[in-house]
Amino acid sequence: MQCQLSISVLLFQVSYILAKHCYLFYDVNPGEGFNLRRDVYLRVAALNNILNCTLVLPPWDHLYHWQSNSLNFQGKLPWSKFFDLKQLGRYTKLVEFESFVQEETKSSEGLLIDVILHLQHPTDLNGSFEEKANFVKCKKLKKYWKEDDATYGGPFWSYENVFAKKLKCLEILGGPRVLKPVLQNLIESKSNRLIFLDRAETLLHDQFGQTDYWRGRRSMRFSTHLIDIANEFRKTFLKSSDEEDGTKLPLDWRVESKLDTYSRGGPYIAAHLRRKDFLSARKSQIPSLEKTAETLSLLAKKNNVSQVFIASDASDIEIEEIMGHIPEDLEIFTFRPSLPTKGKILDGGVAIVDQIICACAKYFIGSYESTFSFRIQEEREIRQLHPDSTFNRFCGDQELNCQQPTRWKIVF
Repeated sequence: MQCQLSISVLLFQVSYILAKHCYLFYDVNPGEGFNLRRDVYLRVAALNNILNCTLVLPPWDHLYHWQSNSLNFQGKLPWSKFFDLKQLGRYTKLVEFESFVQEETKSSEGLLIDVILHLQHPTDLNGSFEEKANFVKCKKLKKYWKEDDATYGGPFWSYENVFAKKLKCLEILGGPRVLKPVLQNLIESKSNRLIFLDRAETLLHDQFGQTDYWRGRRSMRFSTHLIDIANEFRKTFLKSSDEEDGTKLPLDWRVESKLDTYSRGGPYIAAHLRRKDFLSARKSQIPSLEKTAETLSLLAKKNNVSQVFIASDASDIEIEEIMGHIPEDLEIFTFRPSLPTKGKILDGGVAIVDQIICACAKYFIGSYESTFSFRIQEEREIRQLHPDSTFNRFCGDQELNCQQPTRWKIVF
């Protein structure tokens, strides 16, 4: 009888623990780009680890830079389109949004989140940058509205059948360490299992560039099909492969360690040339097309290579103009999905293929204050290429000896 009672108590405890398990959802300001969103993921994943919740990966909605003429709306995309979920899951416990709705909720009627936490920057800093997290009265938020049943409707990654019970506003200055007690209190005292962090880019890193940051960053391995496309391009056009270039990574990021010598990189130089909005936002730091060609020619000669790969949002006409200013013996390559590849790869995938190719080059030069360039620099640090070949940027036409990027070196 006592044994049966103990089993009953144990089963009750297990069911109670499962019922209390928390799931962390999040979203980012719609205007933020693909590469900044990757950084926000790292902040939320670090928070998820100290909460011991399950992180629900937000579907990728259509982003500003996804403007391919051959593709229309690119929304509700799973992370598996771009990243290796097995590798991500070795850093934090996670699940795709669609999988959560289908498998965890066992419901076809939609999803009811317990509470929305709308994060916002403090308005009363007065020159002080002391970490804080305080609930404040929500001012009118046009993105959320009350339904007839008193639940909240909202954009929720463009899904119509997602609602929330409560809406709270939280001013925060700090990272996961500051937010942890607030969320723990919600989870433990109010039985909030499904918590949604809106404007998650407000959350800061606790220890940017330190060991745990790099653990999370190293776990962000790309999807195998994108790696295969990038490697085939390198092999076909750039005479490059991981085996020959010393850029091969172990199958499991957790066994990576510091190498005795730097990797060689492939027999080409790579450049990320940001155009479009940077032509106005960073006008003085962006070189003209003629100056770009001059810089690439000098770097190719200095590194004794005859091939240059360019990742850019420049138009084909602008790329042709660059080619018109370089020596005939210097080949310029860009990645444009071929017809057999189209359908397998979306605009975000094209960006990743560009980054992989740039990450494996003998030398890389990027654009001023571009998160796209910064992500490439991180990829090169993971592959352990020499910092002198990684932390470089184009100078504007009127800039002499412009300041080069900060060297955020990998920590194992």
